[in-house]
Amino acid sequence: MADYGYRDFFGPETFHRLLVTRGDTLAYTAPELRSHATAASLPMRVLVKADIYSFGVVVGLCTLLQAPRLPPSQPYLPGDFPATVPGWMIQSIMRCLDPSPDKRPTAADMKMLLLKGIVHTYSNSRTVLDELGT
Repeated sequence: MADYGYRDFFGPETFHRLLVTRGDTLAYTAPELRSHATAASLPMRVLVKADIYSFGVVVGLCTLLQAPRLPPSQPYLPGDFPATVPGWMIQSIMRCLDPSPDKRPTAADMKMLLLKGIVHTYSNSRTVLDELGT
């Protein structure tokens, strides 16, 4: 898995071939990049949103310790997450996985969502270091 900016380095044809010939990569691929015609011609702003989709899959993987479902279904569903995962984290992941690129957050939005969520989670409890037992 890599940043979709590599499309310009490899060229659209080669990049798409690499994308679809690796089965493990397809699970991390945004829906708009799964068809050859679309992936080769999408503008960079859409490719940036595809990176956000992949980020959501990776965060879901790290949270669940479970491989994503392969397309065409959603890689993760809200009900997949155990009760120990904070709601703000699940909402953030699901926003990244929105099928519509225009509805996905930007990287700056994700940074703020994650920072606010972490601060909220730990503001009413001991410090992170106390939680880790150090």
